[in-house]
Amino acid sequence: MAYFGYDDNAENQAAINAINAALELKEKFIVIRDEWVKESALESKNVGINVKCGIHTGDLLIGIIDTEYRNQITAIGNTVNFASRLEGAAEEDEILISAETKEKVAGIFTFVEEERELQTFGKVKVYIVTGRAKYRSGQETRTPALGY
Repeated sequence: MAYFGYDDNAENQAAINAINAALELKEKFIVIRDEWVKESALESKNVGINVKCGIHTGDLLIGIIDTEYRNQITAIGNTVNFASRLEGAAEEDEILISAETKEKVAGIFTFVEEERELQTFGKVKVYIVTGRAKYRSGQETRTPALGY
């Protein structure tokens, strides 16, 4: 689990950063997996190792869980649970985002809309991130500049 926007009230930028991180993770992971398959002399690329991401935007509670044996920072709440269910519903090498997140990043990324069954939430519209959007500026097509 990763949380974006801890010290920032700009939800749109936090959503953009989360999707950028997921896309980069997916891209790098596929390269590493393909290299591993090649080095291992496996005939099939379907080795059962993949990446899945679920991204949701909303309110949550962050705090320190402190016990006798360990302490850790954690996030809890419906937003965290929904993101976890998105990740669980994702297929191999897929990034799923919620409608709330899609609203914040419309025009920056490209999506495919689907309906998926999410445990405890039922059937919901989800969006599969397919890449970064292109836009025209004069004669050239460019990818928008995105900050991390």
